[in-house]
Amino acid sequence: MASKVYQTYEEAAQDYVAQFSALLDIPEGVPAAAKRGAGDVPVEPLVERAEAIAEVSEKMVPLAKEYLESEDPLYREGVSAQLINQAAAELRLAAELLQIAEDEEKEAVPKAATRSSRGAGLRSAIETLELSMQTNLSDGLAAAVRKTRAAEEKPATMDDAKKGLQTSVDKATKKISEKVVEFGGDIAFDLAIGTEWTAVFEGAAMLARGEIRQKMEEAKKGAKSLAARAVGAAQKTVLNVYDKLLALLGKDAEDKARQQIQTWLKKIKDDGKIEVFDNLVANLYRVDTFKKDMEEWLTKTKAQMDAITKTTGEVDGLSDKFGVLTDQMGTFEDVLGFAKFIKIPQVMAVLFALRVGLLATLVYAGYDYIGYKQVNFLDITKGVAQVIQENLGIEG
Repeated sequence: MASKVYQTYEEAAQDYVAQFSALLDIPEGVPAAAKRGAGDVPVEPLVERAEAIAEVSEKMVPLAKEYLESEDPLYREGVSAQLINQAAAELRLAAELLQIAEDEEKEAVPKAATRSSRGAGLRSAIETLELSMQTNLSDGLAAAVRKTRAAEEKPATMDDAKKGLQTSVDKATKKISEKVVEFGGDIAFDLAIGTEWTAVFEGAAMLARGEIRQKMEEAKKGAKSLAARAVGAAQKTVLNVYDKLLALLGKDAEDKARQQIQTWLKKIKDDGKIEVFDNLVANLYRVDTFKKDMEEWLTKTKAQMDAITKTTGEVDGLSDKFGVLTDQMGTFEDVLGFAKFIKIPQVMAVLFALRVGLLATLVYAGYDYIGYKQVNFLDITKGVAQVIQENLGIEG
């Protein structure tokens, strides 16, 4: 049967969500002795449904391109949030498929409590996905706290307005950088110090689609029929997850991101200090240089006081939006933590590659949200520096 052709992202998304929503439905007339997976769904229907979801998912990133490259940053924000939540739900499903494969190979029958727990984890991921996909892309990161300065006392003078903007920039850049350092630092330090370095370095080096596919193919070799099929469905799912992470890094960013993070991890390992990550992030974001430039921009600008006050409100909102995005990435990281219980050697290397991919996505999302002279990466949002330059009429 030929795969379905979708004309729009929204059309594919409708099928995608419907299939995820039905994933844990138990078919009628299932024999009591049937092998069961998460949530007591029989294994064979679960694998079939996962294969169908993977087929739709494969089409999502190409169809999302229209929004990822939209001139309106709200569309770019909205679709990036949906892609992250899709990736988290699919990774949870891939983990279940791989667990099924392990059970098959070991001829193990998971206990009812284990199946229930795995079902609860999948159900939670599906509910988060459903909520995210109900949000209009044009709303951007709608869950962000929408701040307004309308109710606040307006600055009395132009100097007050400029000082207010500088204060907001200080707070926003600090908050964004701290989010990356806290969340990303934990990931980086665990990868560099807390795990088997050879496997981590292999994972960092294989941050490429073809290499991930090869590893998953190796995991299928010699497996029993149903186990091989489960791994095959997991392979398609993991590759779709990988594509969604890469979509947030932007075209042609894969090699640069891999090399950058690989270099950082090696330096953290060699120095054995988490503070190394803080310094590396600071050097990439160049916040201090940005602030010096901003002083000159504020001197040059011919913008009126209302425009500066409006800019201050927009800057405040950016740090809140970034907090929402990192919370969504945190859900993805939680699923990766769950997946660490899978002990198929080739899969472990793939999970390290995905974790490195998440770290790269986080680091460069922070770079994007600060928005100071960023190059070679997808412009998901209009960052702090970009908002200021545009509103204050500053070129370059």
